[in-house]
Amino acid sequence: MSPLTLSWICDIGVLVAKRDFLGIVSLQLLQPTSYLVGIIVLWVTELATTASVIWVFVGSNVVSFFFGLFRAGIAPKGAATRPKMLAKGSIRYSGGALAESASNRLDQVIALPILGAAQAGLYSVSVTVGLAPLAIAQALSSSSFTPITTARDRRRKRLISESISHVASLSIVAALLLFCFGPSLVDLLFGEAFRDAAPAIRMSAVSCFMASIAVQASSNLIAIGRPRQLAFTQMVSLAVGIAGLLVLGPALGSLGAAIASAIGYGVLAILAVHHCHAGIRSMLPTPRAFVGGLKVLLRSR
Repeated sequence: MSPLTLSWICDIGVLVAKRDFLGIVSLQLLQPTSYLVGIIVLWVTELATTASVIWVFVGSNVVSFFFGLFRAGIAPKGAATRPKMLAKGSIRYSGGALAESASNRLDQVIALPILGAAQAGLYSVSVTVGLAPLAIAQALSSSSFTPITTARDRRRKRLISESISHVASLSIVAALLLFCFGPSLVDLLFGEAFRDAAPAIRMSAVSCFMASIAVQASSNLIAIGRPRQLAFTQMVSLAVGIAGLLVLGPALGSLGAAIASAIGYGVLAILAVHHCHAGIRSMLPTPRAFVGGLKVLLRSR
């Protein structure tokens, strides 16, 4: 599925450049939504098996692949960038992309041998629920990407600081809601067996806030053409997060893993904000920035 998945992920980048926000939301939601619907159908018809669920996952990616081609307006034939030129433009950002992928997944991969199956399961649930509000940061970063790319000097610096302030101010509200109601939501969705995930979920609310800022700041680094700084911040964050997991995981279980994740995202946010030339004060939420961010979301639809 890797070629098809990579294709529709790249299509999201095309839609960001075209400022097709409805297309971005549709494409991002299509795969998980069709996957969920397929699983529900298998469950109701009593056909759910490991194999059938995997095939539904494959099908959801195929649907997203074709929708991405359609929405991005990519013709089956016509002018195409030569592989050499494509590689030349892409290789500069490969380090940051690889480090970002590792940051998002590696901790969950190594959590199983470190935490054990039960605690790793609780941590996985806390990450799934805790990082759901990242969609807010992704929407705002999509909205601000093109203006930051085309702006220069003082205006660019102002747009960068505003974008981070908007994300911080909206994400703090989402994080507080998650902190207060996240454990009850997990209890409702997953049952009492996952009630012990409550401390990790509350710590994941901190991760959500920091990760949201990191998403926006990383997008800014791409917009202003600073791939080396992006790769550096991602790799340092990954190293700090994994080291924290190795130290805190065995002692505190899923909570320790969540604390390590929050620390890693915090390092990533601070470094990325610094390298995109925004002041650390832009990470502080304000009522004015909350209203401004809300207006951006509503304007972007």
